[in-house]
Amino acid sequence: MAVVGQHQTAMKEVKWAAAWNKATLPPDNELLTIMRSVQQQGKIALEIEEHSSGTSTGLAADEAILSVNREQLGNLQGIDMESSQAFTKVLVLKEEFQFIRNNSEQKFEDLFTRATSWKCTLDCSRTPKMRIITIIMCLDYFIVSMTFYGLTLGTSSLEVNPFIFMAMSGTVELVAKIFGTLTAGCMGRKKILFLNFSVAAIVLLAQPLVSDDLKWLTLVLVMVGKMSISCAFNLIYLYNLELAPTEIRSQSMSASQIASRAGAVVSPYILSALEAYPWAMSVVMGAAEGAGVVSLLALWETKNTRLMDTVADLEALTHAPATQTEAKR
Repeated sequence: MAVVGQHQTAMKEVKWAAAWNKATLPPDNELLTIMRSVQQQGKIALEIEEHSSGTSTGLAADEAILSVNREQLGNLQGIDMESSQAFTKVLVLKEEFQFIRNNSEQKFEDLFTRATSWKCTLDCSRTPKMRIITIIMCLDYFIVSMTFYGLTLGTSSLEVNPFIFMAMSGTVELVAKIFGTLTAGCMGRKKILFLNFSVAAIVLLAQPLVSDDLKWLTLVLVMVGKMSISCAFNLIYLYNLELAPTEIRSQSMSASQIASRAGAVVSPYILSALEAYPWAMSVVMGAAEGAGVVSLLALWETKNTRLMDTVADLEALTHAPATQTEAKR
């Protein structure tokens, strides 16, 4: 009640509580002055809370907070120690808000300039090596995603039981994950990706050549291609993370993920467009995998190499990064 300005009602309640507890109160005029100071403190505390939570109306809240001055504190210091300490804290907050207010405009201007800078927006393509990494990773993500979902959604063209196909598909994906995990550490990321892209390209391009009487062979080729693509899908994340410098690694992954989602989106449309030619989808996916094989030739192996911290470190490389064993030598 004192905070919202109902001082007389508050005094009655306080007197009743004091009589009940047999406590002694100060004179009415001093008690009224204390309640007014409590009301003032409550207003200031509310403004500070609204300002810190972002619900204030902007500069109006700042002005309310900064309206407390040392003259007001001097008038109220004679009331009690608690009120004096409270207003001292408010003055400290006032000075902090004044400092923030004086410096916030420049800070926000600097942040806005950096956020809208083309260098920040196009970090993944503003230097030669980063352009190579970004283009190749986006291409490979697109190919892997398109082929993965194309093989998954193209069950109808194989004329097999869809339940059996899904069970086999899940099995080969599990095998692919285990194979990729065990071999990436010993053989390297690029070699395993190169191997998986090559196998997928070969089996998918060979699948249309199989006679219609050999349905089992067609299914085997598709499953081998699915296993290779699944393995590549898992490893390409690791490879991309190790290729991109630390300062723009998240941007590089985001660009690659956009390409990956684009591949997943166009996959069913390609299936629909080539529905009259069952062999055409395998040829398209096999040719895409071949393009992925060629694109990997421009990149380097990242196994046991030092990760680049900045784009400048990456651009300073004149050859593939040395492995940890070579660096120790």
